[in-house]
Amino acid sequence: LLYTFWVLPLDITAVSFIIPQNGRNYYVNLYKYQYVSTLVKIGVEEMKIDTEIAMEAPYEYLFQTIKNIFEQLESNPSFGKMFVFMDNVQYTTVDDKEIELLLKSIDICSQWIPVISEGQRRGEFRAGNSHSLCVAVFGAIQGIAQEKVRNPQLISNEYNRIDTLLCLRK
Repeated sequence: LLYTFWVLPLDITAVSFIIPQNGRNYYVNLYKYQYVSTLVKIGVEEMKIDTEIAMEAPYEYLFQTIKNIFEQLESNPSFGKMFVFMDNVQYTTVDDKEIELLLKSIDICSQWIPVISEGQRRGEFRAGNSHSLCVAVFGAIQGIAQEKVRNPQLISNEYNRIDTLLCLRK
């Protein structure tokens, strides 16, 4: 689905398709210039965390979040493409102020650093720079997602061992 955008002929004015995401189907009929905007809005909604719940049980919330990501990567090829797309779009210049603000609102580090810090305070995570731990964990997840999209047959459950990935665990 995501690759469709890049190969559409320039003379096409509208596109219709279904975007499956986390068990829901988004039915979309829109003009090509709206395509990226729509994908970003869907992706932003999926990337938000419930900080209040996360702060109550940081390790469990992070574990369940990663477990959900890996399950989606295994069962839903569109999820991996969307995951990679959302990472890439954050480094793209966007002319739409609304999209720019949405992208800033879901910055991974600004969402997760307070949760990791709380987990450190509780003794659930190892001591250290919470920003570095966040980058290490989510960088690994991003790398796994990119590899899953690029080469789906090479990824197996052994790459997705959450306990290994959570290097920040005490």
